Amino acid sequence: MINISMSKVKNIIFLNKEIPDKIKREVRWWDLYAKLSPIAYLLVGFLLWNFNVWDWQVIAGIGAGAFAMTAVTWWFWTVHTIGEIADRTHRAESTTQEVLHDIKAIKELVKDIRRN
Repeated sequence: MINISMSKVKNIIFLNKEIPDKIKREVRWWDLYAKLSPIAYLLVGFLLWNFNVWDWQVIAGIGAGAFAMTAVTWWFWTVHTIGEIADRTHRAESTTQEVLHDIKAIKELVKDIRRN
């Protein structure tokens, strides 16, 4: 029996660690932005409204515009990231199928050798 240990390879889809680290870093930035931007918007908006720099309608309009731009940017980033993950998954599946095919061929060779 052949024992193939893959203890070092924890995730076959991401053999190249650059992509997952890149995605993790980008997710951390999006998370930080999602937490800090509403607080900063409310704080700055309140200060601008309190000191009569802008009316609340202008501040709300700027907030709506920033929200829309963020949503569109995040959407395109998400679609791009899902595409990267799907490509890697497809390549991993293809490679796995090739390996399984090779293992079956080796198994048949071993059976033929044992018969002779």
